[in-house]
Amino acid sequence: MPKKAEPTGFARRLKELREAAGLTQEELAERAGMYKFSVAKLEQEVREPTWATVLTLAKVLGVSVAAFAPTGEPAPIDPDASPVPQPAATEDRAETGRESGGSPTTGT
Repeated sequence: MPKKAEPTGFARRLKELREAAGLTQEELAERAGMYKFSVAKLEQEVREPTWATVLTLAKVLGVSVAAFAPTGEPAPIDPDASPVPQPAATEDRAETGRESGGSPTTGT
């Protein structure tokens, strides 16, 4: 049976950063509000993280998101930094020029 390849990229860096922080998968999962199984699957490259997961893991590990890049260096998070602004959930239809039921190109 062939040996499974070692994880690369995000998965490898997650494991390195977790171990450098002295955390088990279970401890990281608990601090990040995740299941241990989810952390394990991320480290095994079985699943890809969402952006929200990357942000949460970076915060818990005390690093910037750049630390997850293959050549990234752990960098402390600035606790005084303002959060990244989130886009508005919906646009006012009047601002887009669209009216309900009309065609977006003709307005009819």
